[in-house]
Amino acid sequence: MRSCACVLLLGTVLLGPHELCAGHDRPDAQDFPKPLGRVIDTEENGRYHLFEIESFSAARVYGNVLSGYQLHVLRTRESGVAIAEVGLSPSRYERLQEHIKARVRAVGRGEPSPTAPVQEISDESWRVVEGAVMVQRRGEPSVEGVLIEARVDTLHVRRADDTIERIPYDRVAWIECAASGPATWKPSIPDRHDCRLFFAPTGRMLRKGEGAFTGYFIFLPTAWVGVSDRLMVGGGVAVSPAAISFGSVYGGAKAGARVHGALHLSLTTIYHRSFSADEGTLVAFGAASFGDRGKALTIGTPVAVGRGAKYIPPMFIGGDIQVAKGVKFVSENWFLSTGDKKIYRLFLAGFRFHRQRDAVDLGFASFDDLGQWHPLPWLSVSFSWDW
Repeated sequence: MRSCACVLLLGTVLLGPHELCAGHDRPDAQDFPKPLGRVIDTEENGRYHLFEIESFSAARVYGNVLSGYQLHVLRTRESGVAIAEVGLSPSRYERLQEHIKARVRAVGRGEPSPTAPVQEISDESWRVVEGAVMVQRRGEPSVEGVLIEARVDTLHVRRADDTIERIPYDRVAWIECAASGPATWKPSIPDRHDCRLFFAPTGRMLRKGEGAFTGYFIFLPTAWVGVSDRLMVGGGVAVSPAAISFGSVYGGAKAGARVHGALHLSLTTIYHRSFSADEGTLVAFGAASFGDRGKALTIGTPVAVGRGAKYIPPMFIGGDIQVAKGVKFVSENWFLSTGDKKIYRLFLAGFRFHRQRDAVDLGFASFDDLGQWHPLPWLSVSFSWDW
């Protein structure tokens, strides 16, 4: 079990605590002060004298203001790869960031850099990665062997035939103990569709190179792709079961980013046009999500509404919370106005069953029409891919 725990820690250094299945930087990964980025490498550590650690390889911080932060440091010695994990309260995290920022500024001005480390790490904090591991690569066969070295951008794994496999971190999907051991550790399953609730956009984004398709029943297929970490584009078709003339098409773009701690903001612009209409409608939604990938609250409102809109949604509020491995509870609530000063309510609630790439939303929707509720079953199927 000890070696499995070490592999878990290794994965959080390289990929972040919720990234072992996805192989991407997710919002829980925190940035160090510029120009360091999200990972402090050996060269940067030597230049700014941040950590006095022999055979230092990499350092990274993940977490948020709700759950706290953790500093993970990686080193490689002849005895193998070792991980140190240090818990940080929000105030300690802010002090660490200020110390690093001051150190970077001092070196930039040509001043002598202090030799004291920005964070002390005790000997008891280090754990050695032991035994065989299995590294699953994105779109390629997995690699099983002994992890002999971990650098900032590459894992070095020795196979059973003594060949060395060098695996770039951006190709790693997940890491786990080899199946031959009795204590196989299975990673948690991240929700790769958390850029939305049911319909409503959240403050979170698809990452660069990710794509997602969702089919609501069979009448509303939609697809989005991540152009960059802060921009995604997509569209879809609404098909009426009665006649094709009642259908519609839409397309749009979404821009967003983590702005501070656990707060993520996004702006989604949608152009919608019915097949039978002479002109379409342009709507822009602003959304704010507060929380991590395990639980988050989302609030949104339109910031611009074009002509031709029958319903003007003044606000939506919802959230999602992980209740079990691969299972989320999701709620989404709209408050709709038709311009006649009457407010109609649309409530959606249910569960999302998600695997590494697939997800199924199963629940119910209820629409308040002039004081009468109309409950309906809800079903959508989604899958994601990398391009």
